[in-house]
Amino acid sequence: MIVVAFIWQIFTSGTQTFQQYSLGTSSDEEYEILDGQRLDTVFRIGQDNPDGFIIYNYKKNNLSFTDEKLLISLFNEEDGALIQKNEIELANQFGNFYISFQEELPAGTKVRLRIESEGLEEKGPTISLSEESGYGSALWEDGVLQETYLCGALCYKTISYNYLKAVLYLAAEILTGILLFLARKKLHLPVWNEKKTERIVKRRINWKRTCLGAVIIFAGGLILADYIYTYCIEKLVAERQYEVACRDGQQWIGMGEGDEVSQIFCVSGDDFSGIGIGIEADEDTKATLRLELYDFTTGELLLEKEYRVSALTELSDVIPKREIEADDTEMTEQYVFFDWQTVLEDSANHYYKVILRSGNLQEEELKLAVGTGRNFSLMKNGENASGNLAITALYSKNLFLEKMFRCLMIAVIVFGTGLWIFVSVFRVPAAKMYAVSALVLGMIFCFLIPPYCVPDEWTHFDSAYRISNEMLGITEIPGPDRIYKRACDINEKVGSTMKVDLEEYRDFYEELQETSEDETLTIAYAGNAVNNVTVLNYLPSAIGFTVARILHLGHAVMLLMGRICNLLVTILLMYVAIRKVPFGKSVLAVVGLVPIMLQQMASCSYDGIIIGAANIFIAYCLHIIFEKDVSISDLLVIAVSGAMMAVCKGGVYIPVLGLLLLAVFSGKKLDWKRLAGVFGMLFSMGILFIAQFSERIISMFSKAQGTSFRSGDVELYTISYFLEHPKQLIRLYQNTVTERLDYYIQGMAGGRLGNLEIVLPWFLVIAFLLIICICTVRSEKEQVFWNKWQRGLVVLLCLGSMVLTQLSMLLAWTEVGTQSIDGVQGRYFLPFAGLLFVVFRNKTFSFKNKRDDLLIFSAALLDMIAIGYVVVSIF
Repeated sequence: MIVVAFIWQIFTSGTQTFQQYSLGTSSDEEYEILDGQRLDTVFRIGQDNPDGFIIYNYKKNNLSFTDEKLLISLFNEEDGALIQKNEIELANQFGNFYISFQEELPAGTKVRLRIESEGLEEKGPTISLSEESGYGSALWEDGVLQETYLCGALCYKTISYNYLKAVLYLAAEILTGILLFLARKKLHLPVWNEKKTERIVKRRINWKRTCLGAVIIFAGGLILADYIYTYCIEKLVAERQYEVACRDGQQWIGMGEGDEVSQIFCVSGDDFSGIGIGIEADEDTKATLRLELYDFTTGELLLEKEYRVSALTELSDVIPKREIEADDTEMTEQYVFFDWQTVLEDSANHYYKVILRSGNLQEEELKLAVGTGRNFSLMKNGENASGNLAITALYSKNLFLEKMFRCLMIAVIVFGTGLWIFVSVFRVPAAKMYAVSALVLGMIFCFLIPPYCVPDEWTHFDSAYRISNEMLGITEIPGPDRIYKRACDINEKVGSTMKVDLEEYRDFYEELQETSEDETLTIAYAGNAVNNVTVLNYLPSAIGFTVARILHLGHAVMLLMGRICNLLVTILLMYVAIRKVPFGKSVLAVVGLVPIMLQQMASCSYDGIIIGAANIFIAYCLHIIFEKDVSISDLLVIAVSGAMMAVCKGGVYIPVLGLLLLAVFSGKKLDWKRLAGVFGMLFSMGILFIAQFSERIISMFSKAQGTSFRSGDVELYTISYFLEHPKQLIRLYQNTVTERLDYYIQGMAGGRLGNLEIVLPWFLVIAFLLIICICTVRSEKEQVFWNKWQRGLVVLLCLGSMVLTQLSMLLAWTEVGTQSIDGVQGRYFLPFAGLLFVVFRNKTFSFKNKRDDLLIFSAALLDMIAIGYVVVSIF
């Protein structure tokens, strides 16, 4: 098996990369791209047949694009012949520009690359220029030679083989295999443990308490749902989005008794639900307007209704102020709303004809606002009138909220009530109780937090998409930071973590109903976080993506399938860990149910797999330390899960692997055979760590201060700086603890969701922490297990991981001059949070009759309250 694994590692050790020859070496100034300007750079091809050219440090300059384009032309400098011309749509552009060469260019060819734009008249995006040249080139701005150079590079596709990594993996595998063989032969360990079953046991039922509790939970859920609906959902459902079909020209047309006006107009959106029209009339008018709406194309009568003018709602009452543009403020104050009381769903790009007939005017006159015409003129009593009837089209885009909210609340109320009845009738093992709770709550979180709203989920999506491509046989990498995606999977809005808001929910709901209309493979920008973990961390999501692509499902459904697969695998890992751990089962279960854990599990993030693997390692370590029925399979699971911890996130969880050191004692005596085995296993994990991160570590130690940057121009701290200024390092850690300890606790207990903008109240955070503390208390029949030095070692190991986690963000994210460490979130401590709580189990406190399933139910109940609070905070 080891030989087969080695052969597979050798054949897969090749990685397609791009060797780059940079024109400009540093980002010294920014160049804004505008129409009427051109930027030319001339360079000579050094090697035969480059694959393309990359332009660094593209920034959108806080602009959103529609049909604006960048025109990049390539000329032969010697004869002026056009080699190729690329039109890059800025709406779909993220990260660096990459231009793939369509023709082979031999070495020595002198090339002129020209950058122009289309549609950027007043403000445009920027690229970087450098004062230093790394590769012979020259730069012209509008024909004037400059002393700067374009920050770009020629790219050559190469295959790099990391045989050393494959050899180190082989060494770790051989060493682990030898250790397992010796454990079998010398210690006579069985291959498998005897299977232990945890059964659900029926209890003596107290029907009065069971029914009362069910009524309280059900009624409480209904009251909470009604409050949320009344407080925020109902108002949002009633809101309308608007479009000015014909702008007001501050002119009026009079209508007398029985007059008729008609207007043909076009709307651009779906869910057409009414119109706004400017009306001037007496306050106590009894006038009426009979409205008829026709489909102009077919002539079908769609609506006929009579409105009392004095009873019409002002348009400003149905359009949210946040959506009213500055030019339309006066219009919304003068207009009234004609509500269809129905929704025309497929109305986009349809032409309609509206007819208004006046009535009950007596001697007064009714005036309607008129504006400048578009395509069809206003008709009055069958004759042409000047201008157009000023019409504002209104759309009911939020009706989906009512459906979504009802489904969400039904799921929460039914689950909460059913779970209470379940734990009242049966005594449920902690692992099974956790699996049921996490599955239902995780599925709710899949919909509660929209895609791309979990921290860095867009990068996780791209990473899983890369693996999905390989599963489907799409192995070519078209360019630096580029992969092939289905055209329908390219989301032009996503370039960072999105904010959880109404627009994201609306987009998600609409995309769930779409199919994969365009599956053309298109070159697209893609982030990559696979190097920070392993392929296994993204494998569940990649499987979900692959199945969805094979079934030709839409983008949102594909994302949802990836999330669900990730959720299921994480629950399985946590279930195995909770079943195996000899004590503290409810602690691991409740930690696995905090809101932030549910969010990460129910996303495409690798966090869920890391936390699941870490808990399996901790559970199996505690099993071999404190239980006698140790098997070879237990040691193998420890080796695999420990290896995953060693090669993930820069190895910040390596100190927790030291938990194995507690296994070197047999009773109170040091067992030398165990000591050799433990150090051998830790050594093999260390080999894997070196294989995965040796280049990164060498780079970190070799960087001088002033040479480490992120986002192009943000200078970072380096190890060499702290070697010269150790007091500054201590001061940074001290400030971080004093300033951000509450932030870490809040984040670890699930108090910050979405892109950290959804802040749950402290009473929920304290309630979760209180339940976890109660879970650490043993029952009277259970042993304490821990002694003082074991507790001390475990606390030191956890503190070591905390320190390394902060150090990683200090070097990778914290800007020079900052007085505390930036970028660290409480969720980073979740892999060892359960171990840190379990270690405080002691002799002093105990319960006579402790029920883990009720404690887990309490945590699930808090999650239901948190779900309600999330809905309120978003809307």
